[in-house]
Amino acid sequence: MAGAPGQALFVTVCNACIAGGGALGGILLGSFGPAAFPWTVLTLLLPVLAVVLAGRAHAFPSRRLVGTA
Repeated sequence: MAGAPGQALFVTVCNACIAGGGALGGILLGSFGPAAFPWTVLTLLLPVLAVVLAGRAHAFPSRRLVGTA
């Protein structure tokens, strides 16, 4: 049962992040209206795209190393 406290912490953090996202979305909607959502999503997607492109170059090399298992 060593993993039970870790699982409980993981679920708690996930729920807190979901609640925080809902609260921030409500503040954004109340302050700027629905027109702010596409720009906010675009702003959040730019660093995600950079991480994905960098990860793809490093995590999935296009050539295989010969002689390694």
